[in-house]
Amino acid sequence: RRVGDRDTLRYVLAVSLALYGPSDDFTNRLAEATELAELATQAHDLESLAVARRWRTILLFQISDAAGAVAEQRAFDQVVAKLRQPTWSWWSSILDVFFLCVGGRLEDAQRAIAKAEDIARPVMPWGAMAYGVGARLYLWLETGEDDVWVDQYRTMFSLHPDPLAVTPLVRAECELGNLDAAREILARLDLRAL
Repeated sequence: RRVGDRDTLRYVLAVSLALYGPSDDFTNRLAEATELAELATQAHDLESLAVARRWRTILLFQISDAAGAVAEQRAFDQVVAKLRQPTWSWWSSILDVFFLCVGGRLEDAQRAIAKAEDIARPVMPWGAMAYGVGARLYLWLETGEDDVWVDQYRTMFSLHPDPLAVTPLVRAECELGNLDAAREILARLDLRAL
């Protein structure tokens, strides 16, 4: 900011948004995403604008501004349509799944998960599979149908570099009546990081 290099500032803001932890301040991150959106719009930089819009969607929801998040998702989808890139289309589909789940439209969410996987599979097969398993675990937690996703999630995320990636398994184990397994997961976690 001090030297006035807007290109580098866009890059630094995008990297800063990609590096986050569970204790991050959502309000400050939202300010960064907003600044990135403004700089990207001025520079006609659609990639940076996509990064900013995606993070603004997520962060607005995290600070309980659901209406703002929905409006931001629409703006993100417009950028994605201009970019016409599979990875960005996949991110758009992932956000669709999220909003469908939050809205209680679980059957539509199931179809949207399959659509997201179809979009991502050719360009990022691991991401398609990981997000699909995570989303289906969430659906199982909400509906109780098809608990195969618990084992798949456990297998996929047990070696994840972020130890907090296994936190959904605490609820899953409780739902299955495996309270000792849930306690074991909690014992391994640094709960101060939540």
